[in-house]
Amino acid sequence: MLDYSACCCQGGRPYNEDSIGISDSIDPVGTFALADGLGGHGMGDIASSTAIKCAMESSHLLRGNDFLAECFITAQEAILSEQLRLHAKSKMKTTMVVLHIEHGRAYYAHIGDSRLYHFSRRGCKQLTMDHSVPQMLVAAGEIKPSEIRHHPDRNKLLRVLGVEWESPRFTLCKKPMHVWPGDAFLLCSDGFWEYIEECEMLDLYHEHRRPDAWLAAMKEIVEKIQKEYEEFAVNAEAQVEKGNKAAGARARKAALALMKDFKEFRKLSVEAGK
Repeated sequence: MLDYSACCCQGGRPYNEDSIGISDSIDPVGTFALADGLGGHGMGDIASSTAIKCAMESSHLLRGNDFLAECFITAQEAILSEQLRLHAKSKMKTTMVVLHIEHGRAYYAHIGDSRLYHFSRRGCKQLTMDHSVPQMLVAAGEIKPSEIRHHPDRNKLLRVLGVEWESPRFTLCKKPMHVWPGDAFLLCSDGFWEYIEECEMLDLYHEHRRPDAWLAAMKEIVEKIQKEYEEFAVNAEAQVEKGNKAAGARARKAALALMKDFKEFRKLSVEAGK
């Protein structure tokens, strides 16, 4: 039996353009999908919800990589059709990552920078590689993987749904992986993984073995860090652009709070790993 939990939060953005989908009507088969609409292009929420709808509708028709390929191709066609219907060809873009588990084997595919992680007794492994400029720089040996989170071009994506392609641009897993008892998977958008490192995800996984408790523990800390980071960014900008001394003081206070939270998070992680 598959045990799972899910959450979707707006964070500090004006709109929540993420969508999630879960289909587990046929035991022991389960399909899990997450899509992150591109806010800068507009109508990202329509793009992400359309992609997830296609993934869920396809989940019971095919198996393995055949299903994954079909759901991405169907999602791409549906989004392009919606762009024409709504006269929004330059809008409606989204990432998507899909995990399909059947009979003890996991299949997955993705496009964009929404990620899939695998957790086990052996550790944490990122199964997907971002289709982004920083990931390309990692492949070229110009930056380290750890630098992706804070790279100025981290939001520049090379592949998404909603952009016409001559051939499919999503990435399928080369072969299914065996799922052992106690294994866990995490699907997440950049609004999550930018604020929490893999070692911290793993430590909290060991501390909270139930999916709902694990997700709640990560969510609580990520939201706190997001809030204080946004406060720091707003006040730092006011200090730089307007010479607002009060804003500068608030920015320093927010920065100290962030440092405290990171130290607290690290302490919790170390304690959880003992």
